[in-house]
Amino acid sequence: MEQEHIYQTPKSDLSPEQAHAKAFKLYKISGIGVATFFGTMIAGAYIASRNCNALGRPQQGKIILLFSTLFTIALMTASFFIPEDIEVPNIVFTIVPLVIMVQMSKKWFLEEIVAHEDAAGKMYSNWRAFSISLLFLLGLFTIAVGAAFLFFE
Repeated sequence: MEQEHIYQTPKSDLSPEQAHAKAFKLYKISGIGVATFFGTMIAGAYIASRNCNALGRPQQGKIILLFSTLFTIALMTASFFIPEDIEVPNIVFTIVPLVIMVQMSKKWFLEEIVAHEDAAGKMYSNWRAFSISLLFLLGLFTIAVGAAFLFFE
């Protein structure tokens, strides 16, 4: 019978994929949805761009931020031009960007997120995404109040 040395390090199978997967954190698709719901599409795009940066695609992250910001500005601008006699539920302005952002995030990240989780990679909490969305909401509220004072004196 062969006796093992008590100070010998345990043998483990570490593949490069597993070692790399643990080196960074990602946001879940649900975190992107939470940020989009509470902090507009810009907050969801920021979370998505953080995933892009972590996955080594910073250019895609910048494009996501740009188009989400333009979409949010267009949606807010369009809401001012809807006639008052047409009743549009306010939830439309929340649900449409939410569905777009979640579905696009699934297209962009779902496979990588699942692989990252399967390789025991770390994920950011949805509470972190929620707090980031509140910061974006505070910023947008500040801009809206400033614009109201500037234009409606």
